[in-house]
Amino acid sequence: MRAILRSLADDDADDSAPDVWLTHLETGWTLAVFSSGLLQLEADATKEPLRELKGDFDIALELWTILAEGDIARLLKANWREVE
Repeated sequence: MRAILRSLADDDADDSAPDVWLTHLETGWTLAVFSSGLLQLEADATKEPLRELKGDFDIALELWTILAEGDIARLLKANWREVE
């Protein structure tokens, strides 16, 4: 996970793919991380709102780890802003 997140800061990174993401298949939640520091959390096929926050590498790694563990209740406790 660290290497994938670090690829966002790589000067040789492909500008056509400015984000990386992790999906927890059992729950359908996806956390996308953009090179700008924007994090977006969304649930597939549910009525859950899109959530965003600004974060750094450490926050992204922590949230990805929580998502990988499937602890959605803990993940939702982060300082998300709902997007309409």
